[in-house]
Amino acid sequence: MHAIDTHKAVTRLETTGMSRQTAEAVVEIFDTVANAAATDLATKADLGAVAANVQHLDDRVEDLGSTVQHLNERVQHLDDRVQDLGNTVQHLSDRMQHLDDRVQDLGNTVQHLSERMQHLDDKVEGLGSTVQHLSEKVQHLNDRVVVVEQTMATKSDLAEVRTDLAEVKTDIIRWNVGLILGVAAVMIAAVKLI
Repeated sequence: MHAIDTHKAVTRLETTGMSRQTAEAVVEIFDTVANAAATDLATKADLGAVAANVQHLDDRVEDLGSTVQHLNERVQHLDDRVQDLGNTVQHLSDRMQHLDDRVQDLGNTVQHLSERMQHLDDKVEGLGSTVQHLSEKVQHLNDRVVVVEQTMATKSDLAEVRTDLAEVKTDIIRWNVGLILGVAAVMIAAVKLI
């Protein structure tokens, strides 16, 4: 004849953090005590054994409490490690994004330098035709000088020659300055790339 509902008692003890095995042992002891009391068969020796079992169970519960505390500390330590790893992953992700941005910036710089080089190549080609044009002007001036020398040129002829010479000189200076600026731009771009 059972004085208590065994299943309810075990479930109730489990809610206090006790393991199922320990809870079943405690309920069995209490059930034994209840049966002994109900039938008046409990003797002092039985009560001593029950008391010893209860003391043993108390010791086990205390040991389990220590174990649970230790496990809680380990779980907290693992949570801290997971948080640290999460922070490290975030930091690495930020660094990767920064490096991706730098690579994209370098790609843009290379593209810009390529366009500048193309522009300078076009200018050099333009300078070739300008040099041809200047050579033709110099030849024309030489021809005029020959004509002036042959015909004993007048002051107006000399003035025209001076004007042509000044134009040629201005063109030469302008193209030299443009060439110098172009070379300087290429050098600056190369220094920035390095």
